[in-house]
Amino acid sequence: MEKLSFTTKFFTDPNNVIYLRITVNRKKAEISTKRVISPKKWDPKSQKAKGEPELNSYLLHIENDVTRIHSKLINDGKEVTAKNIKDIFLGKDEKSISLINYLNDHIIEIAQLSSQYKLSTIKRYETIQRHLEEFLGTINNESIKLNNVDIKIISHFDHFLKTKKNISTNTSAKYLTLLKGIFLKALRQETIDRNPFTNFIFKTTEVTKEFLTQEELDNLENINIDNESLNKVRDTFLFSSYTGLRFSDAYDLKTTDVKKEKDGQYWITIKKIIKTGKPLRIPLLNKALKIIDKHKKFGEITGRLLPIISNQKTNAYLKILADFASIDKNLTHHCARHTFATTVTLSNKIPIEVVSNLLGHSNLKSTQIYAKITDQYLKTMTKSLNKKLK
Repeated sequence: MEKLSFTTKFFTDPNNVIYLRITVNRKKAEISTKRVISPKKWDPKSQKAKGEPELNSYLLHIENDVTRIHSKLINDGKEVTAKNIKDIFLGKDEKSISLINYLNDHIIEIAQLSSQYKLSTIKRYETIQRHLEEFLGTINNESIKLNNVDIKIISHFDHFLKTKKNISTNTSAKYLTLLKGIFLKALRQETIDRNPFTNFIFKTTEVTKEFLTQEELDNLENINIDNESLNKVRDTFLFSSYTGLRFSDAYDLKTTDVKKEKDGQYWITIKKIIKTGKPLRIPLLNKALKIIDKHKKFGEITGRLLPIISNQKTNAYLKILADFASIDKNLTHHCARHTFATTVTLSNKIPIEVVSNLLGHSNLKSTQIYAKITDQYLKTMTKSLNKKLK
């Protein structure tokens, strides 16, 4: 058997943390000692600390442990690599972290950083964990380790989500993308040495975004309704149709979020959009202002801009409103945002870059989806170009 070269060396990184480098046949692995030392006190030649006998004793203890692991691997006839030695030293070989435990630790970690993570993101991770636990139970592998997860397991989980949980292709892809992030984190932390998602192909389907045409929007706006609740829901839908705001952002609006500037233009300023966490400032169309003025007394009493009820009840009432207005579509409040993007702005020659800013999109690609689904926008742009080319 060919003799393996084996060396160890202590060194400090740019942050002055002391590391032990293990080299076996020119392949390296590094272990943090979790000790920091001033550059003035570190002697790189002797690989020791100056005037720190306790620290030097600690380093020697680590080096002796690594050497013993190396010798034991040889005596046991097992594979000797720098990584194997490191894993055994860190306890990874015998005590590898389970997928569920690692995911649970991640959820706890991001929950403690609530200022950096949205509640919706935390809930999505919790949902993934529930689905994973159920899936692993079906294959009798509830305690599967992170480093034992492979593309076959991931593909089976994807199939489980789509068939047993009746989750759409796109939603399944979103869940798996978050799960991929968990493995990338584990890879960065050297908890695993490979990413099982490397060759996994994410499948998505193109979804047609429902929106109202100008005729349908006019019908909804002009029908006579005696029911107060239905009128309020219609107003909140129309408000988002003329502002592009998501339900969550419209729901949270306060009267103080609307300001009139010197030129007479009213603006809505949102400090933090719920979905992205970014600020948004949009000028108000007259139709949106009329809705605000209609509910002025409500705003003066409550401080809220509009009398918006829960999303669930809003969508239930919108089904009734769709019948009244002869709209043969699955009307939800989010259709209002799509209507703003297509019918109200793009179809009226508003440049796509402007629409992107009004919607609070971080990139133009998100807005281009709306340009694809409205033939009127494409026709309008073509006519405009033809005029310029005459």
